Amino acid sequence: MFTSMGDPYWQEKILKEFNGLLKGVFALPIYFPGTRHYKAVRSAAVIHRELIKVINSKRRSRPRGSDNGGEVKDLISYLMDARDENGEALSDKVIVDNVILLMDAGHDTGASAMMMLMKFLAENPDCYQRVFEEQRGIALEKRAGELLNKDDIRKMKYSWNVVNEVLRLSPPIQGMFRKANADFTYAGFSVPKGWKIWWNATSTHKVAEYFPNPQKFDPLRFDRVTITPYTFVPFGGGPRMCPGQEFARVEILVFLHNLVKKFRWELLFPNETIIVDPIPTSLKELPVYLYPHSGP
Repeated sequence: MFTSMGDPYWQEKILKEFNGLLKGVFALPIYFPGTRHYKAVRSAAVIHRELIKVINSKRRSRPRGSDNGGEVKDLISYLMDARDENGEALSDKVIVDNVILLMDAGHDTGASAMMMLMKFLAENPDCYQRVFEEQRGIALEKRAGELLNKDDIRKMKYSWNVVNEVLRLSPPIQGMFRKANADFTYAGFSVPKGWKIWWNATSTHKVAEYFPNPQKFDPLRFDRVTITPYTFVPFGGGPRMCPGQEFARVEILVFLHNLVKKFRWELLFPNETIIVDPIPTSLKELPVYLYPHSGP
């Protein structure tokens, strides 16, 4: 989707380097051999070089003056054709930075959200049953072999509430850094221009003023109240909100639909430890017992 590179060895190489980069995203910036930051910087350099090679290869394969109508369009191809606010083509560095940003946003975050979704549904069988009934109803309306469509996704209202409650209690992205563009004061704290600020999704999602009984898993809270802006931020907020929000919604709901209509499950280790490094991860990879449904 990003590069049209189908070579499994190349993909494995990039995945290895990207995992190294991801491990160092929130590490202390100590550039010394062996530290996470050092490894992340070196991995980023490898990814950058490899993506520059892909861009150069695409440019060489494009006929001069062609509208590229026959080209397989992937993310890099679209970015190569894009223009900035001044009508100028994007530099190779900007193209690579955008690809890495989107890789970072969608690489492990979706997997983490789906893992935690399975964990919370296993721990809350009543919620699982409501999700199952909703998804089974959608499945029964489909013809044999017919795929889900956008109208089906819109019908998954309770299921999406469940996903939102999972994202509230265990957001894949714990927060992000921002740079202060001006001096300001907030909640009694003076922040000088140029300082780095960390906004934290996990703490924000557990403020009782906005989410009563914040530790309780309660998907229906999203039906009872209108969420105050910037209190529910698993995808960030404002102009820098994650561009992959709708993709994540479809990805997670399609996964959930195909899982619950076929199986129920139990956790092999009910009290398994969840660590955050830098996203929620199960210490034992969340093994489960799967039980196929006996009915149609």
